[in-house]
Amino acid sequence: MGKHALLSPSGADRWMTCPGSALLTKDLPEETSEYAQEGTNYHLLAQLCLEQEKDALEFVGMPFEDETVVTEENAEYVQIYIDHIRQETAKGGTVVIEDKLPLAQITGEKDAEGTSDCTIIRDDVVVVRDLKFGRGVAVKAENDRQLKMYALGAIEKHQMWDLVKEVDLGICQPRLTSEISQVTIPIDELKMFKQEVQIVARPILKALQTGEKLPLNPSEKACKFCKAAKAGICDALTLTVRNAAEEGFENLDEPKIIQTTKGPVTVSEADRLGEMMKLADLAEIYVKGVRAAVESSLLASKPVTGYKLVQGRKGPRQWTKEEVAEEILKKKRVKQEEMYTFKLITPTKAEKKWAKAKPTWWAELEGNISQSEGSISVAPTEDPRPAYAVTPMESGFEESVEDLF
Repeated sequence: MGKHALLSPSGADRWMTCPGSALLTKDLPEETSEYAQEGTNYHLLAQLCLEQEKDALEFVGMPFEDETVVTEENAEYVQIYIDHIRQETAKGGTVVIEDKLPLAQITGEKDAEGTSDCTIIRDDVVVVRDLKFGRGVAVKAENDRQLKMYALGAIEKHQMWDLVKEVDLGICQPRLTSEISQVTIPIDELKMFKQEVQIVARPILKALQTGEKLPLNPSEKACKFCKAAKAGICDALTLTVRNAAEEGFENLDEPKIIQTTKGPVTVSEADRLGEMMKLADLAEIYVKGVRAAVESSLLASKPVTGYKLVQGRKGPRQWTKEEVAEEILKKKRVKQEEMYTFKLITPTKAEKKWAKAKPTWWAELEGNISQSEGSISVAPTEDPRPAYAVTPMESGFEESVEDLF
């Protein structure tokens, strides 16, 4: 029986760039949140669909263990992943859903395992697919350490080092985009990555035995999902943010000039804003960690000077048991139109019901469907979504002052 890896594929961006974080987080409890649970639930739904050869919409209304139910909207998102996996499996090969992969030979961590959402083994190609159900951080398959570690684990598990010529890596993130981020890399590149992993992993595993401190290198990528950052206990992150706060943000109205070997160079406003944005991202992570630490202390009845817990506004009223309220209203002979609220069928249900059975009906209905545009937000350049094209606003004051007199 394997164990959840300390040097896990999902945390590779963190511990490979900030080795000290592995030691700092090793004794911290696993995190739980409604977003993490939602991801777990819909990974389970995807697994059920693929194993039972059903579509996700067939499970709408099914309860999960946390008592939430499969929604129509999220089922549509999961279906994008399912359709892609079915396209890949149609090309042949051995398919393993929720594939338990050995990592000990890759990182050196005894009995460590990772789980690939889907692995497909073909004659000389290993295919790895990962479903990411979050909508906050876009991820590309290119240079993705998590996928590469899964590929290494799959080759190790199936003893294919002498057979594989390349690995096909892909990420499906349906709540951000319907496109699948894919990249194919040769086996030699993957072997080089294995060496890189081992070079970073060895001192971490040694430090776990000796207690030696390893470097902490705060960055947005390393800190975003780091338990130590979220708990507000990373001194390196605290120092980085405090230094930035003490120095303050630069005044963009004043040019910044740096000395180089070729003489003074003026730093562009774009570069300066980019650097400040990186600090802003780190500061936000730090602030969230501090708030979490304060809340945790107060919930444990530990005082925090200047702060207390308060209860927010109550939620909306609802029937404790709908069937009891329904029975009471029936006894009072209340009319149905006064008891119930009827709602028109959704476009998704209409398409499933009539697109094939009544194509002429669906053609008429389809012309009456609209969809709101996604909101505009700032994202790193490497985000796989296309850049939003901004149309410059016209001032409306094209005439010069002289023309007015």
